[in-house]
Amino acid sequence: MCGGRGETGRCGPRSTHERRASPPPKPAPRGTNRHFLRGLAGVAGAIVFGLPLLMTMEMWWLGFHADRGRMALLLILSFPLLVGLSHFSGFEPTFGWVDDVVDAFVACAVGFVSSAVILLLFGLIEAGMAASEVFGKIGLQMLPASIGACWRHDNSPPGRNGTRIKSGSGNTAASSFS
Repeated sequence: MCGGRGETGRCGPRSTHERRASPPPKPAPRGTNRHFLRGLAGVAGAIVFGLPLLMTMEMWWLGFHADRGRMALLLILSFPLLVGLSHFSGFEPTFGWVDDVVDAFVACAVGFVSSAVILLLFGLIEAGMAASEVFGKIGLQMLPASIGACWRHDNSPPGRNGTRIKSGSGNTAASSFS
């Protein structure tokens, strides 16, 4: 028999007020949802910014027919643009040039993957194509998609509300358009 004085024994509590609440679920690791949403915004920016060029036939042909040395030079010379964009208007708060370089590499990876997926969906990349053709098409489309992935997606200027701490004043052309 259970205790008669309101104790909780093997039979359970006697009233609803005496029931134990189940332990609260463990919260997700700090910042997980925020990082996921920033990554999702980066992919969305890459698709939105790169889609008009992904749908242009001349860009596919240029990616296939362009000299590989010139293509590599274009990508190498555009990397400082991505680092600068990450510094002044990146999709994640950064606190130094190393973070900006890492964010530029992440933007390149997001641009590469999103361009590859869109070109696959359009049927412009197929299984029998040469690797140089595939990487030529994706490589040229990666640049505008990387710019879109690196663009800041919140509407607050740098430094406001403690969301972005940068070394600059935030009074740049990039921050005025975001």
